[in-house]
Amino acid sequence: MSLTVLPLLVACESPVGTFWAGFAGDGSVLINGITRAQDGRASANGILTSNESATAPLVLVSVELIGSHGLEVVDAFTFDVEAQFPVGARVPPRPADYADEPDHGREALANWEARVPLDRSVYAPKEVRMLTVVVRATSDEDCRYAKGLRVDYRQYGRSNLYMESNTAVVLAYDATNGSCEAVSDEIFAHPAVR
Repeated sequence: MSLTVLPLLVACESPVGTFWAGFAGDGSVLINGITRAQDGRASANGILTSNESATAPLVLVSVELIGSHGLEVVDAFTFDVEAQFPVGARVPPRPADYADEPDHGREALANWEARVPLDRSVYAPKEVRMLTVVVRATSDEDCRYAKGLRVDYRQYGRSNLYMESNTAVVLAYDATNGSCEAVSDEIFAHPAVR
């Protein structure tokens, strides 16, 4: 009698990553309407993000725009929720940007100094941080936009995790004059992430 030993195959499923960037595939969309800087500087587009795991930290790797039309990512940072940087703020910030609100300006400039570069942004379990993606228009046309963003990150020993979010941005010469309403309607009607 001969015995044959067969290997035991066990199916294992790796845990899914726990980075949360909101507005991800449920049809919800957030649009940050930002007025374009007249001096050519880039603009800050922020979103609250979190690590939903109770035990595992995560590290951000990169960020890119989804459905971008005339916008590029210049840089990205994270901020502690107590030291946020204003959405739409000019980058790099200057004291003159806050001449009408010096107290707010001092706070914004101090918070800017506390930023953490994207690739050094480590989220502890259950930590909430503001992710700020710095964008710049690549043309002189009005209503440059991106329909969302994708964030790549590492967690659980895996480096191929990502989160896509319908956090859109519209960069306009005048965000209050209604010239970008058709662009905003299109983004709401056709979310990038479903």
